[in-house]
Amino acid sequence: YLTGNLMYNNRYYADFTIRTEGNSVFGSDNRFGTFWAAGAGWNLHREKFMNLNPEDILKIRASVGYTGNANFSPYQALTTYQYRADLFYGKGIGAVPIAIGNPELAYEKSLNTNVGIDVALFRNRLNLTLDYYDKVTDNLLLSNTKAPSIGVSEATENVGKLRNVGRELSSRVTNIQNKEWSWSMALMATHNRNRILEISEALREQNKKNNTIDPEDPEQVLKLRKAIPMYEEGESITAIKAVRSFGIDPVTGKEIYVTKDGSLTYEYDFRDKQVF
Repeated sequence: YLTGNLMYNNRYYADFTIRTEGNSVFGSDNRFGTFWAAGAGWNLHREKFMNLNPEDILKIRASVGYTGNANFSPYQALTTYQYRADLFYGKGIGAVPIAIGNPELAYEKSLNTNVGIDVALFRNRLNLTLDYYDKVTDNLLLSNTKAPSIGVSEATENVGKLRNVGRELSSRVTNIQNKEWSWSMALMATHNRNRILEISEALREQNKKNNTIDPEDPEQVLKLRKAIPMYEEGESITAIKAVRSFGIDPVTGKEIYVTKDGSLTYEYDFRDKQVF
């Protein structure tokens, strides 16, 4: 771990950090990760040409750097079995797999870029903070559904790259403040938009499975009638795909579906799913 900071004349400042860490949460092939960050700022309220009160604050800042996410199960990269007393054989009890190991499981790394401004005026009665951020997460960690023949229902994998862009605003106004009591009002507003940049081959295969239907299997038909999340490049991670409905036909009592070309039909087809 290494860190450093620089301040000049109480007006300009810069910070830099870099660290390397290892964690047994991840696979044996990718146990270590290196992360760095750098930031700079300008205390405009310290400039003479601003002519502000000594208690006022006007600061511009920017930062860029990588962060890692390790908030996951400590055994997600290890093949794990569970002994079950009900599986008794002549020489002992049996074991079943409860997790499939992944030696290539790597850190979920996010490149964060941030630009912001901090304002405090009128003896700290008005406070305002505005931020714009751009966050690109690589090696995104998600639980991926597995085939029943493997022995487990899901496993954690690095499945792609995700981008989040947003703005955050927070403000506080102190209307009355004296020795007895104070009255202040606060307002917060956020806006975020995410988009999938890349998905892994495993996730592509999962999308295909989610769009595969056996018309003779009522459980699969019911499953595909639900709004199943589909992770595809260029779309939001929270996008939900479903077949649009035009309602119930009062004459026939059947549901009317809308195809991708806008025509109406009584037949449900999962290939007519659209993003909602």
